[in-house]
Amino acid sequence: MEICYIFRVLKGTWGISISFKAEFVSFNPTYMETTLASNKIQIIFNQKVKLSQEEKNLIIKGIQEYETLIVERSKSDKITGIQINEITFNETDFQKESLYFTSIGWVCKALNLKEPEFSVFFDNQKNKYIIEKVEK
Repeated sequence: MEICYIFRVLKGTWGISISFKAEFVSFNPTYMETTLASNKIQIIFNQKVKLSQEEKNLIIKGIQEYETLIVERSKSDKITGIQINEITFNETDFQKESLYFTSIGWVCKALNLKEPEFSVFFDNQKNKYIIEKVEK
């Protein structure tokens, strides 16, 4: 079942909004656009998802933070697949590092977990949002 998560930030005169649609799927070694995020998680990027490798790595990094929970919830000794079907955002209001937080939000929604708290502020000198996870 596809799950849609929307990451939004609006603290200044502009904001970030990313729609992230993905689903858990069975492992398939024949996918061409695939990445093993670990020895237990396969990430498949749909061909219509056009991201740089750096941007994909930020998504993978967010998913990797929840590897243990993903594997536990899959109740399988096989590799768990996550197929990323669609990512949409306005390119003029986009910061690549927000993909990391978007993937974390998607995992939390998919696993019915409480999202971690984020600290967000707009840095006028850098003309960008600074987003950080709040460590407790």
